Amino acid sequence: MDTFLAFTALTALFVLLALPALLWLLKDLSIDRQLRRAHHEEPDPPARAPHPRRSGGGARPGRTTATAA
Repeated sequence: MDTFLAFTALTALFVLLALPALLWLLKDLSIDRQLRRAHHEEPDPPARAPHPRRSGGGARPGRTTATAA
């Protein structure tokens, strides 16, 4: 009877230690599945026109110059 009780206790301890990892794995797999489904259903992004470059010469926004007093 002691052998059976030790085996049961050891099995329960193993399950308690492995359960969080298995739950994490299941959650991760479901997230991966959702991402694959969303990527598969996503249409191709529309082609964008190239962004026109600003002509240089002006001060950069958000930058100030220090003036000597």
